[in-house]
Amino acid sequence: YFLLPCALIACAAVLLFKAPDEASVLTTVFSDRPPSAWWWRFCIAWLAFPVIYYFFGMFAYPLVADAYQSGEFALEVPSQLLILGAVSIRSLLFLLVTIPILMHWSKSRKGLIFSLGIALAAMVGVVAMIEASWLPTTVRLVHGVEIIIDSFVHAWVLVALLMAKPKIE
Repeated sequence: YFLLPCALIACAAVLLFKAPDEASVLTTVFSDRPPSAWWWRFCIAWLAFPVIYYFFGMFAYPLVADAYQSGEFALEVPSQLLILGAVSIRSLLFLLVTIPILMHWSKSRKGLIFSLGIALAAMVGVVAMIEASWLPTTVRLVHGVEIIIDSFVHAWVLVALLMAKPKIE
């Protein structure tokens, strides 16, 4: 059952981890600034996903609330503490996995946002939404769109915070 998600994540990893061309590598914040200049960026990057998740979740939940409240599909809304804990851990893991990609990316910032957005969407669960045929179509569609938007906004925030703009020579 996990063949498709694993294959998509592997494809994203292959695309993201191509050997960088040293002449065109975009410098990361880490390499040209002292820790005092970027520690706060790391903290904001870690907190960004929970904020983004909650923000877009506020729009998605009213559209899927009936499915959760009906008890028909074994869906249950977990406690806010459980959600916050899980999303915070997930955010830290995403950040740790993303740092090497940011440090070695050799293509455009837009390309990084696009590639990272796709990879994050796959990891967050858009593939699971596609495969969850037992869920109502509305739930799958709403959560799928929410996951894609969350992931691309999260990717944009990570790139904006942790990638220096290329120096024009």
